[in-house]
Amino acid sequence: LNNCKTNVAYSDKTLTTYKNSKASYYVTVSVKENSVLNVRSSPGTTGKIVKMLKNKERVLIVEEKTLGFTKWGKIKNGGWICLTYTKRG
Repeated sequence: LNNCKTNVAYSDKTLTTYKNSKASYYVTVSVKENSVLNVRSSPGTTGKIVKMLKNKERVLIVEEKTLGFTKWGKIKNGGWICLTYTKRG
């Protein structure tokens, strides 16, 4: 899933962090049936893929970062996912 790419420079001006701004929350992966959502070592598509989540898998988000217009969530067990492909709850 490469739709989470942004065409912005990764600098302090384009990176917004929402660490501990709200309580942690659950999201459910929402991708096509035979697709997966990549879990990356860092927010953004340049981070190494460390795991893959299946459709309807539920994970706990403990931190958010925004790169350009794309929100990324840090999952409790480590790694980052693009929140575009999730539904809260």
